[in-house]
Amino acid sequence: MLVEAKNSHTKNVIIRQLYYPMRQWHIHTQKEVVTLFFEKRGDEFLIWEFGFRDIQNYNSIF
Repeated sequence: MLVEAKNSHTKNVIIRQLYYPMRQWHIHTQKEVVTLFFEKRGDEFLIWEFGFRDIQNYNSIF
């Protein structure tokens, strides 16, 4: 599991912060890599799961 975490409200997410670490782990391990984005907004904790349809395509995020 790969987690990108922010301690405050984020207006936008830069995909490369998720994509390049995920791709690197995908190359160096045979395990499935799950990419999560964690954000703290006041007293709330939010978690989103992101994936890539094509591991070689930066824009295939879902």
